[in-house]
Amino acid sequence: LYFQEGNYEKALERFTTATHIHGYQPCLAYSIALCHYQMHNYSQALKFIADIIDQGVQNHPAELSIGMATEGMEVSSVGNTRLLRETSLVEALSAASEALTDMPPRLEEELDPVTLHNQALINMDSNPSDGFAKLQYLLSQNPFPPETFSNLLLLYCKYEYYDLAADVLAENAHLTYKYLTQYLYDYIDALITQQTAPMDAYNKFEAISNEQINELRRLTKRMNVRFSFFTKKKKN
Repeated sequence: LYFQEGNYEKALERFTTATHIHGYQPCLAYSIALCHYQMHNYSQALKFIADIIDQGVQNHPAELSIGMATEGMEVSSVGNTRLLRETSLVEALSAASEALTDMPPRLEEELDPVTLHNQALINMDSNPSDGFAKLQYLLSQNPFPPETFSNLLLLYCKYEYYDLAADVLAENAHLTYKYLTQYLYDYIDALITQQTAPMDAYNKFEAISNEQINELRRLTKRMNVRFSFFTKKKKN
């Protein structure tokens, strides 16, 4: 009601109180982000929007196929499901784009690294060349957001610029060990290899698959051991 009346400060107070009472909920976080946006507190709005996106990525990556398209996997539409609506992800991504656009205009070199990184990702679909330029620029700066290196490589592979991905890996070997997990490095390496040596790439993908299966078996075994322990403890 306060929000509809344009009393955003009072609405923000109510939404914040509700969050303290009921705990984190995407719809409340989105409402708080909207209040900050209407009050021109764009950095705070982006903070809450980023929280919504992070929660969706962490809690529902498989159900919503989050990140799979970026990694080059074929995905099907998740539809307008109740889960998608509950996470407020669609609204958060849309609001993020608007908030970044409405921030005070600044030259690229004047933007903080996080904002520049976010702009690159948000606008990648509409202007990939500009997005790549921003990510490449960030790599030349110190410091830069840790996700920059992996995102640039994955996006190069998504848009089938495999030669550029290979060049970035070769020119930034020192970043590979710092910012890429072994799984992600092996996956990107297999994608690049696939362009010139399909059979070698197949073997690499198979090795990745086997490693993931072995890890799943280890986790399953560990869970079974814990379950057995708690079952025995409960009986005693």
